Amino acid sequence: MSAGGPSRLGEVTRLAAVAAAAVALLAPALAGAVKGNVRFGGDTDQGRKAKLVVDQQGRAQRGVWTVMTDCSGQYEDFRVRVQIRSPLDRATQDGFRDVGSTTDSDDTYSVRYRHEVEGHYTSRRKIKGKLSVEAVFRRNGKKYVTCTAEGLGFAVVRLEAS
Repeated sequence: MSAGGPSRLGEVTRLAAVAAAAVALLAPALAGAVKGNVRFGGDTDQGRKAKLVVDQQGRAQRGVWTVMTDCSGQYEDFRVRVQIRSPLDRATQDGFRDVGSTTDSDDTYSVRYRHEVEGHYTSRRKIKGKLSVEAVFRRNGKKYVTCTAEGLGFAVVRLEAS
């Protein structure tokens, strides 16, 4: 071996390890940037979390909101998670709108969730909107309670990449 060979090899190995660690740390941030996804976060009028992801052109791709609904009769309020995913009914650079429903059931009970969400840009960094949700519960096919939240406002702002 030449003089200084082992120390040079150790230096190259250390540099390779540092480079690998840097790539591992930056990979999630770079992946989001490559995809062009921009994250927005904020709250509903109820003080619950609201999240939205838009593409490079500012079109909504997906979102999630947590909402407390008012239930009919003697039933307690019910928490509902509203999720939207592309393709939405309308997603432009100005705003978005989505109406959808899902059903969950077992042998005795079923629930049908219906949502309507719309939002619009108030600036390049802020989106405001409203959402409504209805959950209809059935026991053995008969409706026994309906839980709703109507016209609930939300505001989300662009989150800086960390």
